[in-house]
Amino acid sequence: MDEETPDEKRGALLDEFRAINVDGLRLDDHLGWIHRMRAIIGGLPDEDVAGMLNRVRLSKGEERVSLEAFALEHGLTPAERHLVESIAQGLSVPEHAERMRITGNTARVHMQRTLEKTGARRQTDLLRLLFAR
Repeated sequence: MDEETPDEKRGALLDEFRAINVDGLRLDDHLGWIHRMRAIIGGLPDEDVAGMLNRVRLSKGEERVSLEAFALEHGLTPAERHLVESIAQGLSVPEHAERMRITGNTARVHMQRTLEKTGARRQTDLLRLLFAR
């Protein structure tokens, strides 16, 4: 797939939001909402737009990010890969620990090692690396 320009990503993100259906009404049916969303998306930094668009596509099953390739590239263990997957799905480290039935301390160690291996400083940096692929 060709790399989308920042403006194309903004348009695609707006299209995703336009398709949202709430109580049988699409966001597209409300012109005021569309103008407001266009203004909000227009004011976001390019990297945030790209991350949001990737997150929406990931949740819809389109253009899936390869967690396995990301894990291999950075030398992550299976446990660390599972943590990255949970974070990408919007879970916190404690929620991941509960999901995987491990202690919070173990999950924090996995996060620390994942950040070290990827060169990320924070979880948001980790997600940017993942979704920039």
